[in-house]
Amino acid sequence: SPFSSSITESIRPIAIVGTTVIFFSAIYTVSMHVLKEFYSEVPELLYLFVAGILEFTNGIVLSSQYLSDDYLKLFVVFLLTSQSFSIHLQVYIITRASNISFLPYICIRGLYCILVPLLFFAFS
Repeated sequence: SPFSSSITESIRPIAIVGTTVIFFSAIYTVSMHVLKEFYSEVPELLYLFVAGILEFTNGIVLSSQYLSDDYLKLFVVFLLTSQSFSIHLQVYIITRASNISFLPYICIRGLYCILVPLLFFAFS
């Protein structure tokens, strides 16, 4: 039936998303524990930066805790345009399975990282 086939076909993408989120969240947690072992004081911005680069959701949550108005806006715009390694890996896996080139995605994402913050601050 169409319902059961749609459920079956959606399991793999959902598993990919869940797995990458868990994987990069675990890498973030381990890396922060390792940093704490070497340094007595780890700057809050380092937590924020590493979290945002590895896993988008963690970065957004921490940014709301550590940053104020203008810096919060800038970091959220940065995260929304650059995404995270977790999201890039998800896109890579899906494009590879579909025989779609990953390079245009990365090129456009790089362009967004430059243009969107500039436009955001030009019009805000």
